[in-house]
Amino acid sequence: MALNEDYEDYKRYDSKLVLYLQKKSEIKEQKPEIRKKIPNKIKSKIEKGVMHSWSHVFARDKFCDFTIFIGDVEFPCHRFVINACSKFFEALLRSDIKEIIKVSTTVHGISEDIFRLVLGVMYGDSSALTAESMTGVWKAAHKLQIDFLMSACEDFILENMNIKDCFSIYADAHLLQSQKVLKSVLNFMTENFASVAKSENFGELLYEDFVNILLMKNVSVSVDFQIESILKWCVPSKSDDTQGSECRVSKLSNLLQVIQMSKMSKKCLASLLTNKLVQEDTAAVALVNAQAAKKVLECDYDSHRRSQDFFSEGFGEDIDISPLLSPSPHPPKRKQK
Repeated sequence: MALNEDYEDYKRYDSKLVLYLQKKSEIKEQKPEIRKKIPNKIKSKIEKGVMHSWSHVFARDKFCDFTIFIGDVEFPCHRFVINACSKFFEALLRSDIKEIIKVSTTVHGISEDIFRLVLGVMYGDSSALTAESMTGVWKAAHKLQIDFLMSACEDFILENMNIKDCFSIYADAHLLQSQKVLKSVLNFMTENFASVAKSENFGELLYEDFVNILLMKNVSVSVDFQIESILKWCVPSKSDDTQGSECRVSKLSNLLQVIQMSKMSKKCLASLLTNKLVQEDTAAVALVNAQAAKKVLECDYDSHRRSQDFFSEGFGEDIDISPLLSPSPHPPKRKQK
């Protein structure tokens, strides 16, 4: 009997507990807990504090578990830092066999001074970066596959680009296969083509890129100047080998077809007719002769129009002067109405 009473009490207690838990869950659903978010100012302060602590650890060489050799110089560091920042080191460290864990590696192709700057950036210290070192850091970041540093270097280089260094940036963009930088450099060269074409490094421009510049709508130079720049580019430079020289000259007719030759001046046309480079290229000769023929026809047409206007003013609009412009000896006749 006592056992049955205890069982009944347990059932009543259990049902009350279930009801209590249900009500509590309903209250939670009705009134969700509101948590106050940490202000961005505080978050930023914490992040800066963490980065500052990392930089101090690097300076004191505490708890380093990896060493990078640049030549004979050692750079103690932490595996988790270089792994987080560099895809190059991430691939290197992940390739370690558990039984043989690497504790050092040698990196080639980066100078000691540049790597010191790059490693400092990975630990949050960019204070030592300068405008002069930015190109070297960019190349090192590309080799080590540090994406955020590559992007930062590219932005800085493009913001400070000028006529003097645009060709070196252009060469680096091709070397590092940076489409972002290459596109910006070509736009810069197009907008400043008058100055760029006069540069002693103008011959370094690749044929495909030269064509793209000539095709751009924002080339703010005359057709005469474009032709002058084409002839300058086609002249073999001292650094070209025999094959390179022949390749340049062979592109003359192709480049002339890119521009609007019909808009060149008579003076420029006369110069092309006697130009040595043009005379040595059959296709170029044909293009120039075609333009010369058009100019002659235009002159004949203008002369015809002036003669027609003269006779119309003197004798009336019904005078047909076509016999005067032909070898026929017959005098002009009145047009039949």
